This record gives sequence, C-alpha cells and structure tokens, in this order.
Amino acid sequence: MTDSEKQCEQNEQFTNNHHRHASTTNQHANFFDDIRRYREIDERRHQEQEENNANSRTKDGNKWSVLLFGQVVALAAASNSAASYALEYNMKVFVPITLMLCMYLLLATPHVWYLWWRRRKRKEKKAARETPQQNNSNKRPYRLPFTNLNLSAPWWAYLAVALLDVESNYLTMLSFKYTSLSSSTLLNSISVPTTMIFSMGLLARVFRMPHYVGACLCLLGGTMTVWADVGVVDSLDDDPNAPLTPTTTLSTHPHTVRGDIFAVLAAILYGVGDTVGELFVKHVDRVEYLGMLGLFGAMITAIQIPFLEWDALMALPSLVHWDEEIMQWWIVVGLIVVWFLVSVVFFYIGTSLFYLAGDATLLNLSLRTSNLWAILFDVVAEREPPSSGFYGALLLMATGMIIYEVCGTSSTTRVAAGLQLDNVVINERKCQSDERQCLVVDEDASAANDTYGSTDTIL
Repeated sequence: MTDSEKQCEQNEQFTNNHHRHASTTNQHANFFDDIRRYREIDERRHQEQEENNANSRTKDGNKWSVLLFGQVVALAAASNSAASYALEYNMKVFVPITLMLCMYLLLATPHVWYLWWRRRKRKEKKAARETPQQNNSNKRPYRLPFTNLNLSAPWWAYLAVALLDVESNYLTMLSFKYTSLSSSTLLNSISVPTTMIFSMGLLARVFRMPHYVGACLCLLGGTMTVWADVGVVDSLDDDPNAPLTPTTTLSTHPHTVRGDIFAVLAAILYGVGDTVGELFVKHVDRVEYLGMLGLFGAMITAIQIPFLEWDALMALPSLVHWDEEIMQWWIVVGLIVVWFLVSVVFFYIGTSLFYLAGDATLLNLSLRTSNLWAILFDVVAEREPPSSGFYGALLLMATGMIIYEVCGTSSTTRVAAGLQLDNVVINERKCQSDERQCLVVDEDASAANDTYGSTDTIL
C-alpha cells in the first residue's frame, strides 16, 4: 500500500469518525432539547392546573349561591303545592284548570308584552344602520300565527311544551284530591331519573354510576311511599271503625293509590318538560320561552275548561250571598288564590333563571328539599303527621341526593373538554423540532379552554 493510499484511508476514517461524532452530538442535542421541551410542557401544565384550581374556588362560591337559589325555588314550589292543597282539601274548591288559566295569563302578559317591545326596538336599531337588503336577509323564519311577532323557534314546539306543562300541573293538582301533600310531593322525586334519561337524549349528557345509584334510591323512596299508602288503605278496609292514629293519618284520603298514580305521571311529565325547558332557555330565548309557555298554556286550559270544570264553575255562584260566614269563606279563598298565583309565577321565573346557571337535573334535586317544607306544612297547618314509612322514604331520598351531588360532573361537554386536553398533551409530546406545530397546538389548547371553560358550571 502506497503512502497516498494510506493517507486516503486515514482521511476516510477521520471523516467517518467525524460524522459519527457529529451524529452522536446531534442525537444528544435532540435528546436534551426534548428534555427541555418536556420540562417546559410540564411547567406550563402546572401553571394551568394552578389557574384551574383558582377558577374552581371561584366556581365553588358560585355553586353555593346557585344551590341557595335552588332552595328559594324549592320553597316557592312547596308554597305553591301548599296553597293548591289548602284550596282543594280545606276549602273544598277544586278548579285546577281555572287556576292554571289565571296563572298562565299572569305569566304570559308581561313576557309577551316585553317580546313585542324588544322586537320593535331591535327592528328600529337595525333599520337605522342596515340597508333594506340586509334587513330583509336577517328576518327569522318563525312567526307567531296571526301576528307579526317573530320567534326564535317554531310555534308548535312551544305548543308541545305548554301541553306537557299543563297536563303535568293538572295531574299534580288532581293528586292532591286523593292523596296527602307529603306523598304527592315525595313522589315527584321520580322526575329526577326522568330528567336524567331525557337529558342524555336531548342535551347529550353523560352520567356515571353514582348518578344512577342516587336515582335508584329516589325511585325506591317513591315506591316506599306508595307501599305505605296501600298499607293504610288495607288497614282501613279491615277495621273501618279504627280510630285515627299517626299511622292511619291518610284515612282522610280514601283513594291514596289513585292519587299516587297521578303524582307519578305528573313527575314523569315534569321531567320531560324540565329538560325541554332547559333546552329552550339555554339555546333559544328565556323571555320568549316564558311568554309562549304562558300564551299557549292559557289557550290549552281555556279549551279544557268547558269539558272538565264547567259544572264546578257553575256551582260557585250559588255560594255568593250576603252571609257573614260565607263572605269570610270567600275572603279566605281569595287570599289562597292570590297566594297560589304569586307562588307559581315566581316559581316559573325562578326556574328559568336557574336553568341559566344549572341544569334540569340539579333543579329537580334542589326541589327534593321541598319535602321538608311539605312536612312542616302538614304538621303546622294541617295537623297531619306523616306515617312512619314516609320518614324511611325521605331518608332514602336524602341519601340518593347526596350520592348524586358528590359524584361530580354530568355534562358531556366537560367530558369533551377533558378529551380535548388529553389530545393537547399527546400533540405536545409530538412537538420535537417544528416550533410552528407547537404554536398551533398552543392555539388549539387556548381554543379548547375558550370553548369548554364556560361549561364548567354548577352541576
């Protein structure tokens, strides 16, 4: 081998060693770059976690305020039930559809008027800053029949919602005629699982096992109530002359099973109506929802009165004469009617406001505490202590509510947010050399926070 060939071989070996060393150096550089990048990712995730913890503390405060407002709505519901029960059971005035007609008119009048005023103001503002072509292109396709009032949803959808609400209210008030206020109020807990089922279909919510356990306990509590009523009826059939005791307090209601069935049907309709109401309030228009609910509800009840309550209404004028006792009776009836109307209108408005921060399932959970107000009304006003089975059912209800509330979120949007954050982490791990790709991932993460951060509401 000549000297020139040896020199070429040494140069080639040196070049190979140099490339090998450079490759190893680049690998080490990439490795340390990856470590630095992963450390930055972990630090950023830690900062985001601290920010989320701070936001969660703020949202926890909002959660307690919403839960407190839910108790105000529950008190209004208990007051509404107590007024209806006192009117039918104590004063012997059973005209539920007429009362609902007055309620729907009282609910529709201010909201429909406000809808017309708001539409007119918006139309004036649009006409002032838009061309006629743009103004015509922004017209909404839905309109209230025989009027020029534009709607955000078809009128027949509001008609269906009003029909659900009218029939559920009528069945609830009808149940007061046959069963006790405590049993009717407790059986309304069946609206909780009904709301869960329809929320999964209409609102795409996802519930976990503790949610179902809590709902099953609610159903078991309702079953215990019906069983206690059946036992009372059987004991009365065996010994009709038995004296009244706390265990036979429901003897004043000889058809308790029938009343329980009406209460269960009303609870199912309430669950469907609450879910649809949340959908309209959050995604359509709260004022329009209340106005159309009152308007179509008044129409439906006005049609039903001649068929269901005409005889009862015709019997009321026979009681109008100048007798001191009768006049006192009319004054009491009038005060109870005012009590009922104020309570139920406040309940509807409060429910719509509650939907903005909570959901239909949480509303039904909050309304379960109205059982306590119902018991207080029975003990103080009606002197009607509940049976022993009622306390066991109430314990099951309370346990179910606690299990449901402590299990956490039930919204599929929050699940989607978690999946989105997981995808961001995976994409961040893939960012090795392309800084622009990392920038895109960061933008996607911020977009995910903007999209799903607002869904971290009180659940």
